Parts: sequence; structure tokens; C-alpha cells
Amino acid sequence: MKVVETVVLALLLAGCSSSPDAPPDVVTDMRSVDTALPEVVDATAGEVPEDKGGEPLPPHHLWPPGDEPLAWNAWVEKREWLMDVSSWAFTNDQPGPNPDFRMLPDFAVGNGYTFSMMGYSYPINTLHSMTGPIYDKGEGFFGDTWLEVSSGQEGNPLQWKREWIGRVRKTAIMHTRADGPVVALSTIDFSPLLQDSEDPMQRSVVRLVFVENVTNQSLTNLWLKVRFTRGQEVDGNSVVEYRTPRERRSHILPVDDVTATEEGLETLVGDLAAGEYKMLLVAHILDDDKQLAAQTLTALEKQQPGGDLVAATREAWLARLAPALEVTTPDPRINDYLQATKVILLSQQAATGAACVMCEYTRTWLRDNAGPVRFFLKIGLYEEVRGILDYLRLAALAKGGIGNSYPADLTAADAGPEPDWESKPVMSGRERAESPSYIPLLHSWYWKAAGKADFIAERLPMMRHCLEKQAFEGDYLPFSTDETFRTAMAVAHGLNFLEQFEEGYLSANSSFIWVAAAERLAAMAAEIGEDELSAAFLARAEEVRNAADAKFFGAAGWYAPYEHEKSGLAPAPFEDVNLKPLWTGYMAPDAELALQNLEQTIAVIGGKDGVLVSPLPADYANFMDLPVSEGFYTGMSPGYFLSNLAVTHHPLAEDAFNALALHSQAGGSLAEYQILDDFTPAHLIYDNVGGIGDYTARYRPWEGGIVGDAALDYLLGNRADGLSGELTLAPNLPNGWAWLEATNIRCGDSRVDVRIDKKGGNTTIVLTHAEGPDLTVAISLPLEEDSASAAALVDGVEVAPEIVTYHWGNGRGHFPTVKVASGETTTLLLME
Repeated sequence: MKVVETVVLALLLAGCSSSPDAPPDVVTDMRSVDTALPEVVDATAGEVPEDKGGEPLPPHHLWPPGDEPLAWNAWVEKREWLMDVSSWAFTNDQPGPNPDFRMLPDFAVGNGYTFSMMGYSYPINTLHSMTGPIYDKGEGFFGDTWLEVSSGQEGNPLQWKREWIGRVRKTAIMHTRADGPVVALSTIDFSPLLQDSEDPMQRSVVRLVFVENVTNQSLTNLWLKVRFTRGQEVDGNSVVEYRTPRERRSHILPVDDVTATEEGLETLVGDLAAGEYKMLLVAHILDDDKQLAAQTLTALEKQQPGGDLVAATREAWLARLAPALEVTTPDPRINDYLQATKVILLSQQAATGAACVMCEYTRTWLRDNAGPVRFFLKIGLYEEVRGILDYLRLAALAKGGIGNSYPADLTAADAGPEPDWESKPVMSGRERAESPSYIPLLHSWYWKAAGKADFIAERLPMMRHCLEKQAFEGDYLPFSTDETFRTAMAVAHGLNFLEQFEEGYLSANSSFIWVAAAERLAAMAAEIGEDELSAAFLARAEEVRNAADAKFFGAAGWYAPYEHEKSGLAPAPFEDVNLKPLWTGYMAPDAELALQNLEQTIAVIGGKDGVLVSPLPADYANFMDLPVSEGFYTGMSPGYFLSNLAVTHHPLAEDAFNALALHSQAGGSLAEYQILDDFTPAHLIYDNVGGIGDYTARYRPWEGGIVGDAALDYLLGNRADGLSGELTLAPNLPNGWAWLEATNIRCGDSRVDVRIDKKGGNTTIVLTHAEGPDLTVAISLPLEEDSASAAALVDGVEVAPEIVTYHWGNGRGHFPTVKVASGETTTLLLME
């Protein structure tokens, strides 16, 4: 959790509905709803896709399916691509009370300029926490807005018996549908994404609205209404809401016969024959300049009835995703999950390049960049990563130093001169430790994967400052007091949940990240000939490592997450800390201490089912009125766990991979904090007016990126060394899969495609060079227990695979490295 004000949490614990400054209509309903946990289900050969040869695939396991669309109207049916929706969708059709917002999915629309959450309020078409034309909420988000239909202008809103929300594949275009006894209301929602970055329409959120008569007789006098949580200012036939200096102007198009009031907008739909529908366009224009807002409105009016705009937005999304790695498996649910992660992260990258956290916080945060950077590097979107890193550099120059977070709307004009980094004092506050280490670490990950060193000389002083000016206490570091996991760790270890770990604590986590960053900074310094500096950082990294290992690694075989000056070392491991030595690169996957720590952390916490979450003390049962008795966990910890298991080739990796189906919400996202009992968000506040924001946050790019990166660690195991031109692949075929296919695997400036087929004891890998210079590829495959005598062929020539047995007793067969030349295909066969 980021800034957690004691008074707010204390009020929540006491049952207050809001903070003292919160508007009175902030919803904080805490109803609990029983939720059945999904299980991995069996699929027969007739129920799964066919392979490329036309033969049915063998039986295997599938992740639980998502909710199917309710129905499509005739306008959508004429555009088949709009019906190509992700299986990560949600239907509410239960006969009793509606589920609490905590149980609903989080989706969003976003294009780098405008952004809005949706999906976890009623009606399901509600647009929530809208912001724009920048990814910074400033004094607050715009309030909720939603659509209603009534019979007669003064009539009450029609009620819905079922609602559905889903996403068009490979886009941030959303569908909603609400079915009633006589009328269906459906929407297509999107932030226009266009090839022209200056197009004014991108400063809007657009809704294509369809009111449909679903009876067999005519309906008369139907009205469409756009409603708002906050009072609106009337401006002709539109309404305006202010978040100084920004404003949101809302319109129904065409503008004729629209009535504007403080409650919102109304227009006569008119009479509808049996089965007939009427289409309208609702536009929310977000800007800080009335003339620019007028330009946006003029451009949108020319788009009636809107089909071209949504089609152009889809094409722009497809173009944006085209260079990215795409993994296709026998399980469409997993395919959609990986696609959803791309959209979740890309829709939260501002047009400035800043990677933002758009639920609750906005802005860009140092440590939170780790999720998008790791995932984007894994899927080959190096240019997006460079945009993130360049923005962090710009932000540091604008601030004149390192900040825990930065505004998302900075431009080159905001940059100040290069600071005298060496003379700046030791950092304090939330920059005193931990988060500044991410700046050199993020740059090093990009340097290694992309093979680009052009930034090192310019940014070396800044990166040195990030490490040298942390608040060391001898060879140890404190907490930053902004680590998300602090509350969960305090609760799990029986401390006060408000413990900030600010005074009297030393942090193992801070040391892990610092050492990993220092060693990589040393490597970057050596790359540009700064050998003396490189040696100095390596020596200091060794000192900090030796101190951390001596203090925190105990006789029980696990790292203590912290030491307190009075109570001593932590009484138990904690997942977010104990998984960091491998995740950060503090230790190599075959390091004995790393393997002991992982093994004993699992043994102590209890991760043998593929879920590693510290147990909850009995005193914290039903904490803050949440239905929790087993544990709280952060949304990134499942990614840390799976990544640890994948890189060490642990037998539990398949279980942890399948557990992602439980951790993920109905839209494919992860929350800041989640509840182990039912894997739902630990969502305490739903703020429908936007003054304080939701808490804890949802639709998280940090967590989503870390977990998505880990999923690919397991499925493909792709590690790119763009410096040497070597790509490592360590794929797995879980759940009885017979094949896996991946295109656009990137390493430096090269790309390859791979197809893996398993039949009996034989596994065939076909590597196809797709782009760029020749590439060296190192591949390993898992072996059965009795496969010590495995044989291998490369392009029909027998080779000797190296059989490697891991700490856990399982093995993999490693092919000799192969060179994949431009335009060529290489075939490898492993025979067990």
C-alpha cells in the first residue's frame, strides 16, 4: 500500500463510512458474498481445439471458462470483429441482492490521454474514476457516470435482470449489456486510439449506446438518460463537471432534442418496433481548454454514428500489439489471459511514456515500473520500456532529484539542468532506501535484453546517486516505509497492522534490491570503460551481501525479512521478501542459499498447493469486516512465487501456474491486496465521487506485469541477452498439453518463432528466424523421471543432450546451442 494515513485506517476499523474529508456519498458497503472457488477442469478431445494437422488434441486440463456474452444486437452482428471477445468476462444474473463491488470485475478503457475504470458498480455500464486529458487525477477523479432507460421522461429507471461486461480481444474496447423484460441496453465503450497522436478525439471517452426493444410488440416514449454522482453545471445541451483545472463536458450525439439538467442529460429515444434498436453516441470530453474541447466535439460530431471511430481504435490497438510476443496454447483461457495483461498494462501507459497506476493513485511510481518493464521486455516491447526509462530520467531532471513518484504529464520543457548528483545529500523519506534501487535495476534489465548501451554514460551519475545516497546504517538499509507488503507482513507476524517499519527496523528486502542493482550497475559501468567504478561497486555489493547473509539468513534455512532493534529477527519468513533474492537477481537460480531459502519458505508458510501466503493470526480474523480468516496477500506475490519456481524448475511450478486462474479477477487483472479465503480483492472503499479514490486499488499494472512475466517464465522461459545475441528458452507444457506456439520472441534486434509438439516420449521444437541478425538459441525441456538416457537430433543430426538434475530431483534435457540464421528454420527433437 502506498501512503496509508493512520487516521483513515483507524476510522475504517471503527466502522466509519469515510474519512473526515470524504464526501458523504462515498460508498463503503462491506457485504460479503459466498464465492465458489474455480477448479482446473478436464476437457475431452472433442471439446478442445484441433492441432494444425486437423487431428483432435488429446485430453488435457483447461482453466475455468469465463462468462459468455448475453446477446448481440444487429449493429454489432454486422461487424464480426466486435463479437471477438475475451473469455475474461463477467455476468451478474443472480436472483438475490447484487454482489458487493468487491466481488465485481475491474475493467477499463484508456488510450494514454483519457482513462476510466468500469465494471465494479451498478449498473454495470458505470464509468468510474475517469481522468484526462492526462494520467494524473490532480485534486480528484471525475465522479461516476452511468446510463439509464425510462418509460417516459419522468419515469423511474428500468430494472435489469442480468448484466454482462467483456472486452474485445487485443483492445481496450469494452462491451456492456443489460437485459430487462422489455428493453436491452448495450454499450461499446472506448478511449479513441488513433494513428495521429494529435487527433483531438483522443481527449474523450466515447460510448456507442444501443436501446433495443426485446419484446414482440411496439414500445413508445422511451428515454435515455446519462446520470452522474456529482452535480453537473448546465451548458446549453451539455453538462460540465470540474476538477480544476480540468473539466469534463458530456454530450449526447446527435445534440438535437437533448435536455441538460444538474442531474445529467436526457433524450427521447422514441418509439421502437418489436426487435428494433436505436443507436446514440455519448461523449465525455476531458480537457483544460474550452477551445480544445470544442475541437474534440466537432471531430466527434463528424463521426456519427461512430462505427468508423471504434474500427480505427481497434486497428490502432492491433498495430500496437503486432510487434509483441504472442503465446498460443491449447487453453484459450490462458491465451486470453496473456492478451488481457498486455492491454491492462498498455492502457495505463501515458502518452508521455510514463507507466502509471490508474486506479486510486495515477502518476508514475519508481518501484511500480518494475511490473510493466519486466513484462514488456519479456514480450519484446523494448520501445515501450525505453519510453518508461526516458520518462523517469525526464522526471528526475524536472524534480532535480529522485522521487518516490512523479506527475505523468511532464514534457521536455519541464526538465531542469543536470543536478550535481555527487554533491546531493543522502536521501530521506520514502526515497531513503529500496525504491531508488529500481532505477539502475530497470535500466540494466533493458540494457541486457535490448542490447542498447547508448544511455549508460549520460545516466551513470544519476544511477550512482540512487545507490550511493541511500540511508545506510553501516552495511544495512532501512525500509522505505512505502513497501506495499508492509501491512500484510505486520498482520501475518502478529504486529499492529499500522506498523510502518520506519523506526528501529532493518530491511532484508532493501539489501536484496540494492545488491542486485549495484552488481548490474557495475556491469553497465564496465560496458563503457569505467572499470574503476565497476570494481568499486562490485566490492561494495559484496560487503552488503555478506552483511545481509550473515544477519538475515538463519539456521532454519530462510531469510528473516527484517530485524528490529529490540525484538530481534522476524519470527517467520514472508513471501514478498523471501522470494526477492531470486526475483531481483540477488542470487542465481542454482545458488545454494537461494534454494534453501525457497525450500524452507515453502515449508514454513505452506505453499505446497501452489499458493504461498503467510497464514493469518486468529486475532486478525474478519479484519476490517472483510470475510478473511486464512490470509491477506499482495497481488504481485503470486508472480514472485511462480517466477521463483520457474527459474529453479521446481515441481510445484505447474500448480502455481494454474493458481493464477484463482488469483486473477474476472477481467484478468489483479488487485493491490487480495484475500486468500476466496481470492477476491481486499477492497475497502469504493469512491463514487472521486475525491479520495478507491482503497485498496485494483486493475494493477505493477502486479499484473509481475504475474504476467512469471507466467511466461514458466510457459516459455525466454531470457534475452541482446548483448551477446543469445536467447534462452526453457518451455513447459502443463496440464497434458500436446503443443505450444510462440511468435515474435525478441532478443536484441532479432525475433524468432517457435512451435513445440509433444507426442508420446518425443518432443519436437521448430525454430524459425523471423527478423534481424542471426541468433544463438539455448533450449532445454523437462524430462520424465526415467529419461536419463534421452537422445536428441538437431536438423536430423544426432547430438548429445546434457541431462541436468535439479535440487528437487527432477531433470531437464539441454540441447547444444544452435544458431538460427536469417530466413532459416531449425528443428530439434528430444526422444525420451
